[in-house]
Amino acid sequence: FSGPRGNFISHPAHREQADNSSTNSTARYRIVNSRRFQIGYKLQDVGPSGVSTVEMYITNDEGRTWFRYGTDDDNQSPFQVEVPKEGTYGFSLGVRSGAGLSSEPPQNGDKPSIVVVVDQTAPRLQLLPLEQGRGRSANKIRIQWRFQDDFPSDKPIALYYSTNGQAPWQPISGWTENTGGYIWNMGPNVPSRFFLRIEGRDMAGNTQVVETPQPVLIDLSRPTAKIIDVEAGSGPQ
Repeated sequence: FSGPRGNFISHPAHREQADNSSTNSTARYRIVNSRRFQIGYKLQDVGPSGVSTVEMYITNDEGRTWFRYGTDDDNQSPFQVEVPKEGTYGFSLGVRSGAGLSSEPPQNGDKPSIVVVVDQTAPRLQLLPLEQGRGRSANKIRIQWRFQDDFPSDKPIALYYSTNGQAPWQPISGWTENTGGYIWNMGPNVPSRFFLRIEGRDMAGNTQVVETPQPVLIDLSRPTAKIIDVEAGSGPQ
């Protein structure tokens, strides 16, 4: 397992400890959109000799295999981390006192203290054709979309419109759930021609934006006709 600090050093496993570790509680999860991030920690039970080394251990297979990532330069939180690519990584710390006593490093099979998901992939977002209501619902527009992401946020969709396809974009909705559709009750100030914009976001903060390349034409008028006159034909019949 290689990374920006070189090849991480594999730590030997002890099967008895690995088997017992299966009872560990589920690790906390964090999702970030950068390969560089910081892991905060708090030193505990520090004796008069102080701390000589804070070591970070990393796993990319849910704790089945652990590697020594490196040491913290100043032994003070936070720990600067950089991983080689997107993925899911687990981390645990080891601490050595000034007298040489240290906590046990994680063994193969141990669960991580924290799991960090590095997600730099923007959501997949597609805007589908609009549907205009009829009759009394003619002023209602159904906006439809397709949204896919491995780590979507709770409310990943926001909708906007613009008269010229440029800023400022006027909000149609705030961030809303991914239901695949939204009924827009157009107010009297919305022009008959406008550009539509949809934004999608995930938990890591990655975003995707889709805009209509041409203006959308919405006609709310209801044509009628009125008889105004009758004219006789020319000449005898």
